[in-house]
Amino acid sequence: SEGVQAPWVVRVLQLPHEDPVRSARAIKALPEARFNDYRYSLWIDGSILLKTGALDHLVDRYLSGSAPLATFQHPSRTCAYQEASVCLSTELDTKELILGQIRHYRQCQFPEGRGLAETSVVLRDHERTGEFSSIWWEEISRWSRRDQISFPFAAWKTGLEWARFVEPMWQNEYFQSMPHN
Repeated sequence: SEGVQAPWVVRVLQLPHEDPVRSARAIKALPEARFNDYRYSLWIDGSILLKTGALDHLVDRYLSGSAPLATFQHPSRTCAYQEASVCLSTELDTKELILGQIRHYRQCQFPEGRGLAETSVVLRDHERTGEFSSIWWEEISRWSRRDQISFPFAAWKTGLEWARFVEPMWQNEYFQSMPHN
């Protein structure tokens, strides 16, 4: 209706990287750098359909406690090492980058089984995620552009505890995964 302003702002951004996938990852990993006039952001991948505009309560529900970030738990894998294995077998990035990343994580003594996020939707409080975001982007820049491999490492390295959306991606009232084309 007239005079009613939506609570969401959509912005068109200049891509920060020549690789379009890394450009998207830069915006996803570092929203504080581009949206510093906002405290909260909600990243939604292009493969996700937003089913409702009524999302305001998600901040209160997921970010009011100690967790400054919320995303979905991966439905079938439980750690970065498993994700890296799948990315290798499906050739989602170069073998050298992924193997180097895994060697680096093992050298850092990053433990297996630390959880795995499905990062197609990321809700965050910018005031409490700056260090995590910087490390996540450093990992994506240095190693594989597959951000799900580096997410748990960056969380572990910074001590970030992340909230999991209660409903899985395929059974929630807010978001719907769409097939890639």
